Amino acid sequence: MFRRSPGPTRLWNAVAAAHRGRVTSGPNGPRIEVPHPHGRIIIDTIGSQAPASRGMRARALLGRELELDFQVQRQGAVDQLAKRLGMVDIEVGHPEFDAHFIVDAGGPALMRRLWSSRACDLMLHGFADDRLECFSRVLELTAQHPWQTPDQFAAAIELLATLADRDIYGRDVLASLAPEELVVGARGVPTVRLRAPALVAVETSVIADALATVARLEQRPELEPCTVALAAGGRALELDAVARLPGRAQALLSQVGPGRLVIDGAGARFEFPAIEGDAARIRAAAALLGALTAGPSQGIFR
Repeated sequence: MFRRSPGPTRLWNAVAAAHRGRVTSGPNGPRIEVPHPHGRIIIDTIGSQAPASRGMRARALLGRELELDFQVQRQGAVDQLAKRLGMVDIEVGHPEFDAHFIVDAGGPALMRRLWSSRACDLMLHGFADDRLECFSRVLELTAQHPWQTPDQFAAAIELLATLADRDIYGRDVLASLAPEELVVGARGVPTVRLRAPALVAVETSVIADALATVARLEQRPELEPCTVALAAGGRALELDAVARLPGRAQALLSQVGPGRLVIDGAGARFEFPAIEGDAARIRAAAALLGALTAGPSQGIFR
């Protein structure tokens, strides 16, 4: 996978130049600092052996909180036996990655959101025998052997950048809706309130062990409890329930896209199937919930 090294000193200088970074002196020799939108990525060597035998370390010092601690490393024989005996580790949804690595983390939904297909592929094909962990705001990749080619350095930088860039909670799209109304909770979970014209709170919630965007109407509508599942294109699967919605709400269903409208004793909410990245759909969901305050329809599907 990786090309031949151009030589130790030239290698580090070439990597720094390719990534708009710089080479500085670290405790064990040279280190590379690469700028990143949320902080910086630092690469250096670890261990007290001769330089040719030292391991490698790449760290992302983040400007925004990842909000979870985790460790990912290759499964050993003991880990494989423990899994066969019933031990459960977190699976991120990438079959090859899940079979090769053991994931120790406290938030399954967060890990599944964090580990995109690209991040899984980078870890598998570049660092299959290595370890990656995160504590608070520091991502750290450690390897037992020195990297010999620019491609190995580039893969490490891309892996950490891919993880660091991941907007786990969909904060960016919520901020684009109403920046002045964005509130970030203690664990980094964002909420934004929209007036549609009734107040609607849009936040990130855990649904069926996955993170999803949920819009909640802050006043209880005078409607009978019902659930309306929407398929692709906003096609409603429960026409009887749709017929009881106000006409304006019925018209907005096609703009929201896949998801589920729920009206129950707790109020009314729209649940997207995952983190929704389309601001227009979120606004449509807020408008849909706001339209519910108009009261029930007369049973005519408009």
